[in-house]
Amino acid sequence: AHADLHLGSKFRVFGEGLYSHSSIDQFRLGSIPEAPNINGDMQNLFAEFSTPVAGRWNGGVWGGRRELQFGHERMVSPGNWLLNQHTYDGAGAWIQNGNHRVEGFVTRPHIPVPDMFSRRDDETVFSGLFYTTALVNRPPVAAAGAPAGRETRINLQPYVLHIKREDVTFVQHTANEDRWTFGLLAYGDVGRTGFDFEYEGMFQYGRYNTGFDKGMVHAHSTTIEMGYR
Repeated sequence: AHADLHLGSKFRVFGEGLYSHSSIDQFRLGSIPEAPNINGDMQNLFAEFSTPVAGRWNGGVWGGRRELQFGHERMVSPGNWLLNQHTYDGAGAWIQNGNHRVEGFVTRPHIPVPDMFSRRDDETVFSGLFYTTALVNRPPVAAAGAPAGRETRINLQPYVLHIKREDVTFVQHTANEDRWTFGLLAYGDVGRTGFDFEYEGMFQYGRYNTGFDKGMVHAHSTTIEMGYR
């Protein structure tokens, strides 16, 4: 169930809760038999304030518990149907002017606990900064006043993510982790050919450090898709 309360045009409060129950024995579920059987939790409970900033720029800030969703959800998403539900406690801000939007956040993730309310991970800080824009190619106008062709668009979203965690278990050891992700999402039309594309590439760099060992983190990922419509 959810509720979305708007107070005027600038302030809103959004809440969403989940309740579920299973008749399967707790031992078969792998949950904690001594724990109280709590079947619900709050997935979202945040307040957001938005207002004009300057000229054509609008901005806003939010704070509370929130599911985060950016890009095509490869890196930051609620994780529905694929993973445990992802929700975060923190705050964020955004500013937008037409096709240009900059948004950032600083949060702590929530850890799902069977048969209990989820708890905040006070040993992890997750933050990010996203810039979203679109390159629009509008067709010339014919003599009759109608456009000579259709509009094409390429959407671009470069981003930076940072996660800092304490006492993370690696193959080498248990260590503190400091990891950065630099990515770019691009998708849209291939001219007016009828083809469309999607590309997302990301590179991760970071460090882990224990009293016995120090190491570097290097990882990368690339996704390319093509379609025709």
